[in-house]
Amino acid sequence: MGEELLRVHTSYIDLIQDTIKQLDVHGISHITGGGIEGNTKRLLKEDLKLRIDWETWERPQIFELIQSVGNVPEPDMQSTFNLGIGLVFIIPQIQHNKLIDLVKLHEYSYYEIGEVI
Repeated sequence: MGEELLRVHTSYIDLIQDTIKQLDVHGISHITGGGIEGNTKRLLKEDLKLRIDWETWERPQIFELIQSVGNVPEPDMQSTFNLGIGLVFIIPQIQHNKLIDLVKLHEYSYYEIGEVI
């Protein structure tokens, strides 16, 4: 667990720069403390909401361990940790395939985790 917690976080700068040059990016959220929703909802106008599909990706084992050993309720896990999602782009649906191509080009994993409603 110690090695996992001390691992250097991923830098997304090249992916971000390429994406903002090539797509109509409405928002980018680097998921740190505060979870996916906490970090991403700050980008939205008050009348918009996020719908996250929490089953879209497989969580890294470290989060399963933290939840199990710490007896951490699921809502606390979601509001505190990134659960394996490091960066969120908000883009028009029509540009979805182009974003997938850019993410793969930069050798990252891609998950469509939700939508703005």
